[in-house]
Amino acid sequence: MTLTARIPREKIEEVQRYTDIVAVVSLHVPLKRRGRNYIGLCTFHSKKTPRFTVNQEKQFYKCFGCGEGGTVFNFLMKKEGLSFTEAVRTLARKAGVDIPLRRDAFQEKRELLYQVNSLAMEFFQGCLSSEEGRQAREYLSKRGIDRCSIEKFRIGYAPEPWDSLLTFAQGKGFSPETLVEAGLAIPREGKKGHYDRFRNRLMFPISDMTGKVIAFGGRSLDGTEPKYLNSPETLLFHKGKCLYGIDLARGAIFKEKRVLVMEGYTDVIMAHQFQIPWAVGLLGTALSEEHVRLLRPWTETVVLVMDGDAAGLKSAERNMETLIKEDVETRVVELPEGNDPCDLLLKEGRGAFMEKVEGALEFFSFKTRRASQKWDLSTPSGKLAAARELLPLVAQIPSELKRELTIKHLAEKISVDENVLRRELSRQKSSPDVRKGDPAKTVEVIRKGINEAELLGLLLAHNELIEEYLLEVGHNKFANQTINQLVEKAFEMYREKGAVTEKDLVPLFDQEEMARVLADVAMMEERGDYRKHFTDCLNFLKRWENKQKIGYTKRKTIELKTHQEAERQLVQEFHERNKLRACQSGANKKRIGGL
Repeated sequence: MTLTARIPREKIEEVQRYTDIVAVVSLHVPLKRRGRNYIGLCTFHSKKTPRFTVNQEKQFYKCFGCGEGGTVFNFLMKKEGLSFTEAVRTLARKAGVDIPLRRDAFQEKRELLYQVNSLAMEFFQGCLSSEEGRQAREYLSKRGIDRCSIEKFRIGYAPEPWDSLLTFAQGKGFSPETLVEAGLAIPREGKKGHYDRFRNRLMFPISDMTGKVIAFGGRSLDGTEPKYLNSPETLLFHKGKCLYGIDLARGAIFKEKRVLVMEGYTDVIMAHQFQIPWAVGLLGTALSEEHVRLLRPWTETVVLVMDGDAAGLKSAERNMETLIKEDVETRVVELPEGNDPCDLLLKEGRGAFMEKVEGALEFFSFKTRRASQKWDLSTPSGKLAAARELLPLVAQIPSELKRELTIKHLAEKISVDENVLRRELSRQKSSPDVRKGDPAKTVEVIRKGINEAELLGLLLAHNELIEEYLLEVGHNKFANQTINQLVEKAFEMYREKGAVTEKDLVPLFDQEEMARVLADVAMMEERGDYRKHFTDCLNFLKRWENKQKIGYTKRKTIELKTHQEAERQLVQEFHERNKLRACQSGANKKRIGGL
């Protein structure tokens, strides 16, 4: 959960107050009034049944087909690929609400680093156009990167002297220490002074989602190692959380409903140059959970386009594991050996490249093909080796249905009975789904989640129940952490203001899951006597808590018995060893006496 600290809460509330969600959504989705709600076709999935619902009174939307839901801010974020702050500011401008920039010392430092990075980018761009940038321009021409792409990606050149950027930046009022903090300069060892980190390199600015420069990648032009040098981690830049070209690609990713993930700067640039603008690049790291979360608001489909060599294939396999765990639809493009995406686009053009993309293998088909290249799947030993490599990956699939389908697929590919694979998977004990094979428990867990959401809805709709709930149950009793945090924040606001609703909670959170839960709660239809419903929910919550306590006690009892049995066995072994030692000592004495 992220508390929205960049814009004052009261300003977010003001924007919300002066914005009509129906008016905003109607610009993108034709809506018809039906009772208290407005209904239309969902803009986030392709079904033709109108299940997209907007509640004007509560200012929430929810699609009862795909599950998308949230506030007017979340709608704009999803539809236009904006951050929460960008969405609030966009609607504020339309509503005539002035939002001043609030900066503390931390924000001031960030702003200073943004400024020096922007200055460095302009400096590098100027150097590329100068006489000393001729070699860099020749390299770009050789790689087929045109003028439009150079300007779009703001490519530049870092000159060869040791302090060119330092001298320029100091002339503009920036200290060497600020350049060090930005990753642009390095202190001299054992001497006074500093020197430029990037020298005689083609420079690729790395931007955040809003297009602000946060770091650089530099390509050596004279054979100096490393060939590619990235900025170090800074206050602005964390390479495991950033993707090259994301600021330029996010809108296209949302429209295309998929993203091409590549490895090199020139690969991404060339993809955009060939009108494939939904491509982004990794920055010398494997795909991380943070990368997936960055992309998830715009797409659930990731297409890996790695280089067509052993290293590229290995990278694809490494990145695949993260995508499996995060339950993202994953496909892999296999390029001809020795080709990277940039090469292939230049040699064969967009059509041939897109054929490869459209023919991308689903992740497990890719893995089984790789396994068949390693081992002879017609032999028992080959099948065993393939199963041992692939089953741990199957175990990481969060969805039980997808896991079952994958087992069937693997069984067909290696000609092994699927029940044998299931038993082997069970034996490995690595499945993340602890409810597997226990339908009763699964139903109970689902019911628990529904109960907690209903209880949150009742507390927000009927604030007089809050004191009764706290008296009966207390704080932090919800298993769902998202709901628990919403409830605790609701209690806090109730103590401050004496009242709280779903709309009051919206300005406090910018996380998508938080908004979705609030939308679910807001769209719930109240049924029957709300006090009886409240009592039923409380009783279910208490029964669940008692079951958890009983289960915990049973586990601890079993652990204690196991521990006691282990102690008993150790004591017994100790006594037996002592007896054996005594016998051996007696026998030795007899032998010595006999001599």
